[in-house]
Amino acid sequence: VVGLNEAVVDGKTGVLVENTPSSLAEGILALMQDENCWKNLSVEAREHAKKFRWKSIASSQRNFYLDVVQNDATDRL
Repeated sequence: VVGLNEAVVDGKTGVLVENTPSSLAEGILALMQDENCWKNLSVEAREHAKKFRWKSIASSQRNFYLDVVQNDATDRL
């Protein structure tokens, strides 16, 4: 699915596969056969997803803008 490669870290927070039915089926079957793997992926995915919460994004953007303003002010001195 387009865009998932930005949200999924292959092998850490999920599994990226080719956009074909057979590749998707193979990926699903592999996870179904390895309970430990999908549990680890699930834990990591939950942690990784916190980066995409609005509060986290807003905080990152705020810090970015503060850095820009502070650096601009320093450059003008």
